[in-house]
Amino acid sequence: MAGLSDDDRATTAVVITAERVPLALPLAGLGERAIALLVDFIIVLLLVIAVLFVYTFIGRGDLQRDVSAATTTALIFAVVTILVGLVMYDVTGDLLFDGRTPGKKLARLRVIDAHGRPPDAVTSLLRNLLRLVDMLPAGYGVGVITMFITGTKRLGDLVAGTMVISERGRGAEARLIALVTRAAGGAVAEGASLSDDDVLKVISALRRAEGLEPKLADQQCARLAKSLAARLGEAGAAGPRARLAAAVLSLKDAGGMATRLARIDDAEQTLSATLVRYMAAQGSGRIDAAIALDAAARHASSELLAASRRGVPPRLLESLSLSLLDMERRRRPPPQPLWPRVVTFFGRDVPGAVWRERQGVLRAAVVLFGSGAIGFGLAFVDAGLARALIGDALTDLVEQGARWTNDIEKNGSYLSASLQIVFNNVGVGVRVFALGILGGVATVLGLVSNGVSLGATFGTAFRLDNHETLARFIVAHGPVELSMICVAGAAGFCLGRAVLAPGPRTRVQALREEGRTGLCLVAFATVGFVTIGFVEGFVSPGIHFPLVVNATVGVSMWLLFFGWARLGRTASESR
Repeated sequence: MAGLSDDDRATTAVVITAERVPLALPLAGLGERAIALLVDFIIVLLLVIAVLFVYTFIGRGDLQRDVSAATTTALIFAVVTILVGLVMYDVTGDLLFDGRTPGKKLARLRVIDAHGRPPDAVTSLLRNLLRLVDMLPAGYGVGVITMFITGTKRLGDLVAGTMVISERGRGAEARLIALVTRAAGGAVAEGASLSDDDVLKVISALRRAEGLEPKLADQQCARLAKSLAARLGEAGAAGPRARLAAAVLSLKDAGGMATRLARIDDAEQTLSATLVRYMAAQGSGRIDAAIALDAAARHASSELLAASRRGVPPRLLESLSLSLLDMERRRRPPPQPLWPRVVTFFGRDVPGAVWRERQGVLRAAVVLFGSGAIGFGLAFVDAGLARALIGDALTDLVEQGARWTNDIEKNGSYLSASLQIVFNNVGVGVRVFALGILGGVATVLGLVSNGVSLGATFGTAFRLDNHETLARFIVAHGPVELSMICVAGAAGFCLGRAVLAPGPRTRVQALREEGRTGLCLVAFATVGFVTIGFVEGFVSPGIHFPLVVNATVGVSMWLLFFGWARLGRTASESR
């Protein structure tokens, strides 16, 4: 339809509320989101500086000395605490301030879910946990690539089903026309006969001219006025901007687009005034304000629905849509309990996704173990190549035989070793998943790299006849650890499939659906990495447990996770 630019279409989302009302909402662009992110970063940085100031000058601490003397466990806890703090900063804004952090509030942005409501606790947590993935491998790489594909959404928004909207679109177009007309002297056109397309062209031209110097604005409007001269009628010596605005105003009582826009503007003003009275009457026990607000909301929803069905472009419905969202936020019921959703996610969604993607897990296993066989063969036949593949430090440890498996127990660093292992393995799994956004190629390369390294380690051990010691070390944690790497690889394949082969879906729809599936796989793998990391730190290294105990732990843990995934068969069959 004329008058609506491609940019308008790309930056307006139509959201269907629970009451089946279509809201046209302006999506925030990359620049706006970058400004909000910069403001939030500055706030977090100031908070960190304040904490360091208190630590140094009030607590009398020496940061450099204390960091140098800190144990590995303390450093890992510090890093985890910082990451949790970064995630919870945004979660707090979503839950307590209706989807707005201070940066978003300054930029007039807001996070909403698929129904236009502020995200609940689970949705916000998923969205902001995936921010850590969006930041990979550096400089918000995954997030920028995803926004390049989708236009306005990063991976966290796609998976969580959220969007960031801009609230700068307040003020209906009909009101803008009236303001322009009054500013231009209130000229009235005679005999104007604009069509709906002409009205949209005029509105678009007036919007572009808003804020410009009068002379420049008139120059821009003059070209359109000249092309519509036969239908604008005569308006004396009025300027082109006044002629355009007055021609639209003269159609307000004649039906068509101008009348629809006027009705939308009236509905918005009525809703806003009624909401003010409702908020003032809260706590007084009066129900007339609530009844009036319900009536105003129904009227506004009806006008919005009628306008969308009659061809009014979404861009012109944004202001009323934002007003309806504002009303819903102020009247929304208390959030649902968090625990049932967590149980559903880990009891049904996660195992269901793993079971549905079992072929992807198998493909990842073929890549991992196939490259492992190659690494094994290369390291077994050539000591120099083995050292190049796994590095001097690991080669020296394997050459030392039993001693390298006993270091953790000898030093008593069980917890520290476990945390390091968990941190490393979770990082590997998340990277393998995130790199799937590059079409799955980087995921395959990550699996190959891990497979070659593992295979080369075994090849070196066999060549040095130390394989029994190595096998004894990995038997407790290896089956689950390798399986979780394959599950993370399948998660990366989901993203790659969405990018390269979306099928009948749009690429944005494919990323949303496959991203949710991939997130469930990563959640499964993360639980596995955390669990088996403590097994590797406490059970695998030493000689306190006989081989049969280690083997029993390894098999039992693998069967436990397989049983969890097997629960997904029922969930998948019920879909």
